[in-house]
Amino acid sequence: MGNLQLGDFREFSGEYKMGFFGSAEHISVRISAERVTGRGYRELGNGKHEIAEFQYAFSQVTRVSGGQFDKKPCSIIVFNENDYIFFPGINVLTPTLESIFNQFKDLILEKETEEIKRLILGGTFTKAGRTQLQDEMQLFRETVTKLKDLKRQGFINPMEYSELRARLMDFYA
Repeated sequence: MGNLQLGDFREFSGEYKMGFFGSAEHISVRISAERVTGRGYRELGNGKHEIAEFQYAFSQVTRVSGGQFDKKPCSIIVFNENDYIFFPGINVLTPTLESIFNQFKDLILEKETEEIKRLILGGTFTKAGRTQLQDEMQLFRETVTKLKDLKRQGFINPMEYSELRARLMDFYA
């Protein structure tokens, strides 16, 4: 597999034939840090499925897991908490698929960490007029929230968090 870069993608495919008389369907998934696209079985409810093309932003992925489709093991990607796409017959195991998603998620968080550090350390926040101040306050709130998330997820250590937080607060002291 090799190391992933932010601009890379991984693509997997296979075929699946449902039942004895069913036609073979091409199954695929293409994963990048921006999008997840492909062709798989979408759950319709009541145990029914349809083959469907799909395209989602990477941020819409809720989880990747293993499960069963037509009483056979397969990989499942859940989007937006309730849209299940099944990948029977795909040429990769579920743990490998999960690993690819986790690697891309880590790359995205590392990039966001660098952007927040640049915002804070680069002095983007300044005291200005009323409308600009409102925009800056919104940016400030988003930055504080993201900074907390990055600390909680271990992308910045507590010492680094304290330093970045103190610098951020200095802009408005």
